[in-house]
Amino acid sequence: MSTPENVDKKEVEDDLHKARNLIKKLAQEIEELVRSPIDPPTFFREFLKRVVQALHAPAGAVWLLDANRQLQLVSDLNLREIGFYDNPGSLQKNHQLLAQNISTGEAVIHRPGNPEFPLPTEHIVILASIQRDGECVGVLEIFQRADATSGSHSGMLQFVEHLAGLASKYLSKASSAAETETPAGPVQETYDQFLNDLHRSLDLKQVTATAANDSRRLMNCDRVAVCVKRGRKVIVQAISGQDKVNHRANLVRSLRKLATAVMESREPFAFYGKADELPPQLEKLLTDYLQESESRMLLILPLLKPDKLVRDEDEISGKVRRQDKLQPLIGCLIIEQINESEPRPGVKHYAQLLDYHVAIALNNSLEHHRIFLLPVWNFLGGIQEWFKGRKLAKTVAILAGIAVVGCALAFIPWDYRVEGEGRLMPIDRRTIFATANAEVEKVHVEGGMLVNRGDVLLELRDKELEITIQKTRKEYDSKVTQKLSLIQQRNNVGDSGLSSEEQVKREIELDGEIEAAEVQIQGFKEQIGLLEQSHEELKIRSPITGRVTTHQVEQLLLNRPVSWGESLIEVMNEEGPWHLELEVDEDRYGHIAQAQKATNTEALPVEFILAISPEVTYEGTLEKISTRANTSKENTNILQVDIAIEEEKLPNLRIGSEVRAKINCGKKSLGYVLFGDVIEFLRKYLWL
Repeated sequence: MSTPENVDKKEVEDDLHKARNLIKKLAQEIEELVRSPIDPPTFFREFLKRVVQALHAPAGAVWLLDANRQLQLVSDLNLREIGFYDNPGSLQKNHQLLAQNISTGEAVIHRPGNPEFPLPTEHIVILASIQRDGECVGVLEIFQRADATSGSHSGMLQFVEHLAGLASKYLSKASSAAETETPAGPVQETYDQFLNDLHRSLDLKQVTATAANDSRRLMNCDRVAVCVKRGRKVIVQAISGQDKVNHRANLVRSLRKLATAVMESREPFAFYGKADELPPQLEKLLTDYLQESESRMLLILPLLKPDKLVRDEDEISGKVRRQDKLQPLIGCLIIEQINESEPRPGVKHYAQLLDYHVAIALNNSLEHHRIFLLPVWNFLGGIQEWFKGRKLAKTVAILAGIAVVGCALAFIPWDYRVEGEGRLMPIDRRTIFATANAEVEKVHVEGGMLVNRGDVLLELRDKELEITIQKTRKEYDSKVTQKLSLIQQRNNVGDSGLSSEEQVKREIELDGEIEAAEVQIQGFKEQIGLLEQSHEELKIRSPITGRVTTHQVEQLLLNRPVSWGESLIEVMNEEGPWHLELEVDEDRYGHIAQAQKATNTEALPVEFILAISPEVTYEGTLEKISTRANTSKENTNILQVDIAIEEEKLPNLRIGSEVRAKINCGKKSLGYVLFGDVIEFLRKYLWL
């Protein structure tokens, strides 16, 4: 059972719904007035009547500027009834408000009680400017009750401003009614330029982009799209202002569905703010698209395939009857306005002209792209052009030059050399390793110091070894003391007062103990000798005469714990022989092996330069190649190659000097020498 509160709430909702429908109906009637060919007095009279009715306002007026820029009352409703003419000075106050609105051009609402803006009556005054071609030429004035809620003021102001815009549209339409619809002057030039650009290319993307962008500027509309029919599918090929069409966008999908439905009817489709008597399916597609695009005006013009300009000979002679059949659809042209439902001046006229030319250009482009293997034929045609006219001599000269270069690359032999980078190093060098798990106690050398064989380089300290030596020596001393005590006891057996038999027995026992102590003492001697030898080995000595190449030895090793076998110092003999240690990519080994097999020797000639003197080239001989590959710093597989050199010919031998060397691997074609890396890449990855 419904309560009185529910009944009142329902009645309020019904009243609001009726009010909204009334406002919507009056707004549609005003838009129809804008499109209707009526004179200005009649228009503003009917216009003002509907505006006042929609706002439930007591009164309203329309003021326009005359030729002398003076405000004149064009139409009013109920001004006398609200006492507008009864108050002294009301007309002057009102003109001040109107003049200010014309100067600013902004919609404004004035409330009673503001001393800065005195009002002609006790009503709320709403003002909105009326413009023509961008110039303010009048004012729409609405008098609203002073007790209207403040929350509704903003909505009323926006509504009045919107209606004033419709009045502005009417004035602009009336002023342009005398203009001819034939392109002339600058417009004609723009039209001709559009046609030239449209038919300049046969590329489908360029044709549709020109049709969309240039026609939008020519018709002064907001958006133009071009759809192309490919088989049974319609594709949105171009949209004005967009370099690329996003076919997944909701707007594009809705447009494609609507265009497909309209093209099936083969008739132009127009929407001017409201749709009457449309099929339900088309109405739904239109509604979906309008929700995405927010367009107020929409024209969809199907594009038909143009007739042939020249009939076939059989048709002319009458042998073949021309069948009356429908022209195929090739696409459609879509024209939109976002803010206005009435087409702007020239839109309809240019739309009727442009669709024909767009259809011709689009058909030519589609016919052109239907040619089988078109890119191939274009390429071959471009090549053919080089064998005609003046280009023939240039082409022959270029081909002859290419042939000469090709023959040179294929048949001229040239030295093929495998490159490698490395260092200049002495052959006689030693790496000194730690002899025990110990701590570096003393450092006797510095980096770059010359040392002789046997010189002490480092002294290590093994605390555990020292403890073991001390312990062993104490045990040795204890055994020696024990032995001396046993010998003394053996010497004093005769004075012990024992019987001769017991003395003999005691002497035998003591002799055994002395002999056992002697054996233990001898063992401790040997153990102490070994321990002292190990302790002596903690003094790291140089195995050769040479130079210490380890830098900052003291900072690197002093007081540092080291492990047995750990590398400590490197010593190199600069007075001995030298050689090059190169790093060569593993994939170059095949060329070296082939050259060694062809020359029946492993000693291939090598040329190299030093980084310190790159202007001089030196010679060497391949000496040895490592039997296994290593990984370089760049994570590539490399081989270690040793090169024998004549060190006496090299000035200023420096350990580790960088060198670049080239191993001569015999003769190969000049083309392979220059482009061997490319050939190897193709063979490796394409198995050619």
